[in-house]
Amino acid sequence: MVHEAWFGAVYYDAKRPFDGWNATTAIQLQGNDHVVHDVIVFAAGVAINVTHGASLVTGLHCWNDATALGGEGIIVRSNSVRIESCYLDYTAMVVHNPVGVTVSDTFFLGMGNLVVRAEQACQPQRP
Repeated sequence: MVHEAWFGAVYYDAKRPFDGWNATTAIQLQGNDHVVHDVIVFAAGVAINVTHGASLVTGLHCWNDATALGGEGIIVRSNSVRIESCYLDYTAMVVHNPVGVTVSDTFFLGMGNLVVRAEQACQPQRP
């Protein structure tokens, strides 16, 4: 569980951020049953990357993640994930193969948008 935290690659009022900020990921969820609640992420290439299911992200505020520069706020690469009451400030949410993914009560400001990517499932190779 990550609760009431701030994440950023640089200070939010930095006059000149370092050049590698957009290659950073603030939160990486690589397991089931995680909760991220009331968290702020600023100045990261990716605010949160969810790769396993049964997780809940609620109250996340992403800003300065620069969708215009290739950054993304929330990436979901799993099924059975809930995204609730988040605020994506000029940053995108990208959901890959949305099976059982719920996005509700989420606010997208400026260039903030929801991108749904349907990808072909991996097929077993035949000899």
